[in-house]
Amino acid sequence: MNWEAIGSIGEVAGATAVVITLAYLAKQVKTARDGNAKAAVEGTYGKYNDVRRSLYENPELAALFLNGVDNPEEMSSRDAFRFMTLCETLFLNGEQFWILMDKQTRDERVRNSLKFLAYFVTTPGGKAFWSHPQSNNLTHEFRELIEALDFEGVDRLDMNSQD
Repeated sequence: MNWEAIGSIGEVAGATAVVITLAYLAKQVKTARDGNAKAAVEGTYGKYNDVRRSLYENPELAALFLNGVDNPEEMSSRDAFRFMTLCETLFLNGEQFWILMDKQTRDERVRNSLKFLAYFVTTPGGKAFWSHPQSNNLTHEFRELIEALDFEGVDRLDMNSQD
């Protein structure tokens, strides 16, 4: 066997090793990306669940939220501030979720969360928040997404049911 043939075999072996390495790296990147997406979902739902827990464990906060959704104009300035801060928290969590998911809405959980926010801004309290300066803490791109999102299929909780 001559040196040229040995060199060619070495080149083919080297090229094969590069292709195998690239395939392995691509798989590792996909695995890491999937893990990050799962962590984003868990983290964001954890934050949403913290807000939910606050609402069901604290009747005063639940009443404030319900009043703010339907009658924001009747709230005291202190309660309006608390309601706006709660709304801001919900929307910042939604925006963070969207950003962590690479600003994609393919994932059903992301879509459903954002659809609820899109629906929420149609309520009296949501409209009040959306026009309030605190909502300017959201990025322009996220605001546009929420305003353009079709929230069909999102059912509003019956917030006027008997206690």
